[in-house]
Amino acid sequence: MKVPIWLCHSILPIKFHTTGDALLKEVEQHDVIENEKIKAWQPQQRMLLDTRGFSRKLPPIFRKELQSHIIDNLRHKHQHMSIGYLIPAIIFLINFMFYGFDLYALYWSLIFLAMSLLYQVEYRCGFNTINGIKERALFFNWLFSSSLVKQNLITCVLFGLAIGLIQVFFFIHYGSEDVAFNLYGVMYDALLQNEYWRLITGPTLHYSALHYLNNFLMLSMIGTLCLSLVGYKSIIIFCIGNILGAYFQYLLGSHQLDNCGGISFGIYSLLGLLLGFNLLISKVLPKGFPQSLLVIVIIGLFFSELLTNNSASIGHFTGFLFGIASNLFLILLADFTVGVTTGQL
Repeated sequence: MKVPIWLCHSILPIKFHTTGDALLKEVEQHDVIENEKIKAWQPQQRMLLDTRGFSRKLPPIFRKELQSHIIDNLRHKHQHMSIGYLIPAIIFLINFMFYGFDLYALYWSLIFLAMSLLYQVEYRCGFNTINGIKERALFFNWLFSSSLVKQNLITCVLFGLAIGLIQVFFFIHYGSEDVAFNLYGVMYDALLQNEYWRLITGPTLHYSALHYLNNFLMLSMIGTLCLSLVGYKSIIIFCIGNILGAYFQYLLGSHQLDNCGGISFGIYSLLGLLLGFNLLISKVLPKGFPQSLLVIVIIGLFFSELLTNNSASIGHFTGFLFGIASNLFLILLADFTVGVTTGQL
């Protein structure tokens, strides 16, 4: 299996060489034993140290004298965060049980419970072993320093901004977003008239600034990861996922509204693509990261379905399933390519 790019030590800077082991040992004792900032290091922090036995600078977890401090610190942090989210979950649950059975109180209890679960999963699946912490540290170092990641982030940001600016132009030009939806949106009555081209244009329209901002931020994060780890085939999956999500929302979803919109269908496709690719094709995510992403997907589905009126949950779920299933096509495509190159078809 191909080694993910973030595990290649060649992307790390070469360490500063001292004139002798005695001097190196003296420096190590000073910055490791005395510096509390290093002891409190976390994998998402960009900190690289000279480490004996390695020719390149490495995250602090690679130093044996620091490992027990780091593991204890991460365990305490995740325990505190998990309990911190569990407390409001219990408060909302009590509110639900003893003060009128308000469903929104129950929904918020489930959301906070899921956030508490996220920190438990993060620790138990990724941060309770030295190798898991090493992988996460190298992953974040690559994520924050790679020119490829920066290039793909710019691509996603520009695309997201273009979507927002086009809708602003529609608002200014037509004087109303309702007119833009009627002309270009996924209007169910228009789909009944076989205007299926709306499945391409419609998902780029959003219902509010908050709706757009949420999708813009998610695209910037998940889109950048997919482009960097899976490649530009992610763009095709995103576009098809948007179309399928919008279509199945129209076909199977509740019709309290007469239309649907938003690029969240494609974003859920990218989440499915990334998780499926990591599971079925090649490990591209550090230990514990896929489980955390899955919990985030569940939280997103919970949040949109339980706390948002007229949520397009059918479209989100369809996009996610399509993203996972698209990896089967990638496997078949890879086998076909190998067959062509070896002449075995």
